[in-house]
Amino acid sequence: MRQFESRIAAMKANADRLQEGLRAADATATSEEEEVTVTVNTSGALQSIEFGPAHRHLSGQGLARLIMDTYHAAVAEASSRTTDVLSDILGEDSEAIGVMRRYAPGGDA
Repeated sequence: MRQFESRIAAMKANADRLQEGLRAADATATSEEEEVTVTVNTSGALQSIEFGPAHRHLSGQGLARLIMDTYHAAVAEASSRTTDVLSDILGEDSEAIGVMRRYAPGGDA
């Protein structure tokens, strides 16, 4: 029974670490000239878009392209952070982490 209770306590500690780590894995990216700042959560869902004064010199298409590029940078960062959090719990050499790294933005898939 003690061994079972010990395993449950370890699982709860891992779950708490995971929850805390994922809260911190949201990512924000800002374009080079600070025209656009995009924030996404761990799953890549858009949380906010902010525009700096420099965005006014862009065309509609240029602004759209810059938003998408900045969004993709934020998604890649959130993905990397999420994978790092999970690798701390599952182990860097786990099959699940390998799959995540392969299919992450910029991965080899």
